[in-house]
Amino acid sequence: GFELRYTTRDGSTWSPQTVDNQNSPGLYASLALDPTGVPHISHQPGITRTLDYAVGDGAGGFDLYTIDNSGDTGYYTSLAMTSDGRPVIAYFDQANFQIILLTWNTTTSTFDPVVLNNDANISDLDLVLDDMDNPHVAFTDITNNQIRIITWIDDAGGGSFYTREVDSTPLVADQVAIDIDAGGILHVAYYDASNTALRYGYGTALDPWTFETVDGDGS
Repeated sequence: GFELRYTTRDGSTWSPQTVDNQNSPGLYASLALDPTGVPHISHQPGITRTLDYAVGDGAGGFDLYTIDNSGDTGYYTSLAMTSDGRPVIAYFDQANFQIILLTWNTTTSTFDPVVLNNDANISDLDLVLDDMDNPHVAFTDITNNQIRIITWIDDAGGGSFYTREVDSTPLVADQVAIDIDAGGILHVAYYDASNTALRYGYGTALDPWTFETVDGDGS
């Protein structure tokens, strides 16, 4: 059957192990290591279409959890770790057309959810945390044919999430990735399916972005 697997390399040897083998697991899998090296994995089982989460148990195995079982959810999961070792997960709830952000609360030992966007269907998303552990999400908005970002903006009231379009070139976009550099500049790459091209751009939450086609030969 289908399995979600995790593997580590020791010298010249790979050591794979099964994390989960129930309900066709492993779709949209995302992996991050906490500061102590413990693996954390978010994914969607294809049969249940839930958001599931696995964390290393320290004894060579994994503890398994279902985080969101509301139905037809857990798409395009992206997981990152804060500097103090708390998992943060972004994913798409297809049933409600919502991008949801979950942040682990060490006081309550639960994930705190925030709905980041609820006005678009998407085909992919990616999450990155800056050096202050603030989340930034890039996603492919296939309702409005845009590449959009959701960023945290600090203000006098403490801060809030801000959503904006950064590129409207593609008619069909897919496979987006985001990162942030030491100067706080966000970098986004994505596949422009309408032009069979790889595009890359950079900018900040409020300033104009610069985009270019990196590879547009269609191969």
